[in-house]
Parts: sequence; structure tokens; C-alpha cells
Amino acid sequence: QGGYLEIWLINRDAKRMVSIGMLPPGTAATALPVTRQLIDQGYVVVDISREAFDDRPEHSGVSLARGTLDLTAGAR
Repeated sequence: QGGYLEIWLINRDAKRMVSIGMLPPGTAATALPVTRQLIDQGYVVVDISREAFDDRPEHSGVSLARGTLDLTAGAR
């Protein structure tokens, strides 16, 4: 199981996605910045994927977990 874990935000339309960072090896969690602009543009689905060291910047198609951002977290 080589490679690394990458964190993506997927748009509500399920057609667009942006990488927001990597999950450091040996960690179960990390904090990554998500701008208000991305949220306002509909990037609210979080995807964790297994990526290969292959110089290909696109999503590998191997999603390990997926969920939505808790948009109420900042209001607490």
C-alpha cells in the first residue's frame, strides 16, 4: 500500500474538486484551511483518497472516506 493520503473538497455538483492537502503519514487527523470562498462556491464534500507517487495531480479514483463539512462548527 504505497503512496499517500490526499484530502479533496468536491463541489455539490459532483463534477469539480480541489485538493486542499495531504494527511501526514502516521496521523489520524490534521487541520487544513478551507476558505469561505470555496464553501460559497459549493465545495462542501470532503474526500480522502489514496494517491500514488506518479506525478499525476488528478484524483486517483480510490476514495477511502467521504463526508460533508460541518458548516455549523464555526458558529459554536
